[in-house]
Amino acid sequence: MKKNQFTSFCLILFLLSGCQSNAAIPEPELSTSVPTVVSTVMPESVAPHKTGPTTPVSPTYAPAVSAVLEVATPDSRLTPKYWREWPVVPTLSDRARAILRNGIQMGNDIHSFARIGDCQSEPPVFLGIYGTDRYKLPSKYPTLPETIEFFQPSFERVNVTARQGFGVSNVLSNLFSDPKMCQQGETPVDCELRRNKPIVAFIAMGTNWQPNSSAKFELYLRQITDHLIKAGTLPIIVTKPDNIEGDWLLDRAMGQVAYDYDLPLVNVWRALDYLPGHGLDKDLTYMVPAAWDERNLAALRTLDLIRQEITLLSENSQP
Repeated sequence: MKKNQFTSFCLILFLLSGCQSNAAIPEPELSTSVPTVVSTVMPESVAPHKTGPTTPVSPTYAPAVSAVLEVATPDSRLTPKYWREWPVVPTLSDRARAILRNGIQMGNDIHSFARIGDCQSEPPVFLGIYGTDRYKLPSKYPTLPETIEFFQPSFERVNVTARQGFGVSNVLSNLFSDPKMCQQGETPVDCELRRNKPIVAFIAMGTNWQPNSSAKFELYLRQITDHLIKAGTLPIIVTKPDNIEGDWLLDRAMGQVAYDYDLPLVNVWRALDYLPGHGLDKDLTYMVPAAWDERNLAALRTLDLIRQEITLLSENSQP
């Protein structure tokens, strides 16, 4: 076993024990001030749909993008009520393409992606295997090797927005920034955007849900989404296979945000539906290794779509 392989294996064991034995970092109280965001106003083509959230949003926390995308044709998408029937791997909407195009124009790194989540979003568990030589790809997806090469070294890169115990609000608070990598007063999201300028970011939140905080989850998720879009980073929302909250409210909220903003959503819940225990451990909270493989493949296939779209955008921008 190579040294880097042994290191990755040890990290996985450490993450598993750490995720399951430590209490999640508590979310700060929802205050009346919004974390610092870029003040750039996005063009009309990147504004959210008119469809409102499932929970009332006060003016303070309404999406900061003021323009509205006018849909000329009837909306045939499945509504968030049917999020379980959404495909595992999304298609890219016109709005998603517009965000990518805007990110390229803003100078974001087209080879960089970020992860936003808890310990199950850290590289040894989520996508990091593609930075090693230990993976095996299905032959029916022949373009995936090119995508792996395209997004190196993002696969093994540590993201300050993915850490053990992180909840959906922690990445918006400078109290949870890594002082070794982030500037004073910088939130984890600000820090990640400054350091790596990702063209896309996976948002995989919810496992560290706290009781009685479901109503705030969607509000914080919208703040993260607004923040990324303003920075020219395409948010990719990732559902979770567990039902730790008891009523599927968090996955439904993820679907609602993806629907309202017309963003890609990786439906991990559906990808793991065939696995025993839905791909969860005996506590029905954390994913087992077979589930990691399925989630990694779904995310990689989504990155494959992103790479192909970036290639098209680059070719069309040439004189």
